[in-house]
Amino acid sequence: MNLASRRAILLSLRCVSCLAQTGKTGKSMDTMSPRLEKMPQSLEVRLAVRALPPHLRDGATTYVGQ
Repeated sequence: MNLASRRAILLSLRCVSCLAQTGKTGKSMDTMSPRLEKMPQSLEVRLAVRALPPHLRDGATTYVGQ
């Protein structure tokens, strides 16, 4: 196999890989985008406080969007 055919194969594999990652298959965007459920407020606050360094947790104030 010569160098030109190897490059052609690699180029075609890259193109296929890029197309596979975009996920464009002709479907509408509504059917492709996942629906996210709202996180329970108590869990959201717990996760936000746990993300802080331990010495800042006691005096932390959390704001939760409605």
